[in-house]
Amino acid sequence: MAELAEFHRTYVSQLERCVTNISLDGLERLANALHVDVLDLLAHTEGPGQGGEGSQPKAKGQSRRSAGSA
Repeated sequence: MAELAEFHRTYVSQLERCVTNISLDGLERLANALHVDVLDLLAHTEGPGQGGEGSQPKAKGQSRRSAGSA
């Protein structure tokens, strides 16, 4: 995907990890590389654990990390 959109692979990794934001030009290049509309990339979808079917709300004060990890 990085090669198709003419992005460096580390830049794509940063985007995936939400370390950096993509520009509008970059968003357009990515959409063209994936053969989708820019709006499709911006559409909100619910995945596992994001309030969709089968997910359970977190208890008040519960974090993403389990109690045993630090």
